Amino acid sequence: MPEQRMQNEFTINDLPTYNPWVKRLLGLEEINPRAKTEAEIKREFEVEKWGGLLKWINDNNTTPGIGEVDELYIKGNTEVMAYYNNEFVVSTYKEIQDKYVDLVFKSISKYLPAPAIVELGSGYGSTLFNLAKKYLPEDQLLIGLEYSSTGVEVMNKVGNYEGLNFRTGHCNFFNLNLREVAIPPGAVFFTSYATMYVPMLGNSFVGAILDGKPKIVIHFEPVLEHCGEDLFGLLRRKYILFNDYNRNLLGVLEDNDKVAVENVQPALIGPNALLPASLISWVPVEIAKK
Repeated sequence: MPEQRMQNEFTINDLPTYNPWVKRLLGLEEINPRAKTEAEIKREFEVEKWGGLLKWINDNNTTPGIGEVDELYIKGNTEVMAYYNNEFVVSTYKEIQDKYVDLVFKSISKYLPAPAIVELGSGYGSTLFNLAKKYLPEDQLLIGLEYSSTGVEVMNKVGNYEGLNFRTGHCNFFNLNLREVAIPPGAVFFTSYATMYVPMLGNSFVGAILDGKPKIVIHFEPVLEHCGEDLFGLLRRKYILFNDYNRNLLGVLEDNDKVAVENVQPALIGPNALLPASLISWVPVEIAKK
């Protein structure tokens, strides 16, 4: 698709053409919501999404690179209405994904070099591995921690195929514990559309990350607190609440006296215009005081 499509030639009135959720949120089409419980997340990711990718890999007796796995999962040539730079844009999923990876690198680059880059809730490694292949030195240690065993297995296959310097492990945002994970102090931590699957986070989540002794923590996540009172903001708010996505990420960080929130940028980018990711970065208070 030509680059000029990535312009402000669309409005919120075009959104229902590209996104079936508008009619659902307005009650014009029925859909049954599912609460974001551990069992539901296991069904969605362990069994269906990452389990489906793993089954394809095993059934085809192949070891694919990250580009091929991305294409299987996101169908990169699919046209979507995304949200980018305060505009509604129509692009391929691959184009908006590339811009998202660019944003992640731009946001973490000022904190590099670092002994490791850690993604919490890394799925099958799409963001972490694309970040590494496009921007990072070959010897950069990557650590991908994921809830589902199938996601971890796909990550291991893909990371080995790509020849990356990486480790994988398990993490559970409902009861996060990083003390048994070999993470070097001073690592750069980030999440990408991951904390959203826990409706309400607590101080134990923040404390577990602090146990990892991070240099910086950056969240690229939909943030309920950033949904305004205009039509677009109200649709985003209802979408988050309907799907039982997280509703307190910013608040739990701002209310924690062991955390210094350094940067907050609302609704920067999202392949689903109803769910753009904000950026929130924070550091341990003892680092902020230095």
